[in-house]
Amino acid sequence: MLDLVGFLFYDFAATALEDKRSCLNDRMGKPLFGKNIRSWTTFIIRANWARRLTERAFRGKRVVLADNGVPRNLVYGRAAARRAGKKPTGHGFTLPNEYGEAPMNLVFAGGKASLDEMIASTEHGLLVTRLWYIREVDPYEKVMTGMTRDGLFRVEKGKVTTAARNFRFNQSVLEMLRNVEMMSPSARAAGKNRSKW
Repeated sequence: MLDLVGFLFYDFAATALEDKRSCLNDRMGKPLFGKNIRSWTTFIIRANWARRLTERAFRGKRVVLADNGVPRNLVYGRAAARRAGKKPTGHGFTLPNEYGEAPMNLVFAGGKASLDEMIASTEHGLLVTRLWYIREVDPYEKVMTGMTRDGLFRVEKGKVTTAARNFRFNQSVLEMLRNVEMMSPSARAAGKNRSKW
C-alpha cells in the first residue's frame, strides 16, 4: 500500500497547497477518502545532528492528516507557517528546496482483518504481492501508473486459484482510498534502518 499512498506525502504540505500543486486543493475539510481512512504523522528526528538541535522542540508532535476520510490538517515548515499565520509542525526540509515540507512519517490506521480473511471475503479479485515502476499520471486526481510484479494471483469464491499474468495499471489513489473494504493491522513499511536518537 505504501507504494501508492506514499505519493500523498507532499500533498499534505502547506507549501504544496499554497503553490496549487496538491491533490487537496479545494478539498480540505471535505469527504475525500472512505470513512474508514484515518492518517496522521509524527515528527521524525533525522540523523543530522545540527538539525536535531534546531527542531528538538517539535519532537513527538502528532498531526492528524485525515480522519473519517476527511483531510483535516497540513504540516508546516517554518517559512510556510509564517506565511499562513500558523505554528510550524517540524516537518520542514532544509532550505532552499522546492518542496517546503512533508509528513515523511505517514501513518495509516489499520484494521483487524488478516490476509486470509480478506481473501475469504473476495468473490472475484486479484491478490497483488508487489507493485513497481510507479509514476504519477494526473497529480490532482492522483492517478498513478505502474506494474504488478513478483506474484499476481486470481481469487475466486474466497480462494486463491491460479497465477495471473502481470500487467500495467492506471489507478487513482483517491478512488482507491474511497473503496477500501478491509484492512490488516498497521505494519511498519519503511525506515527500518533509521538511526535512533
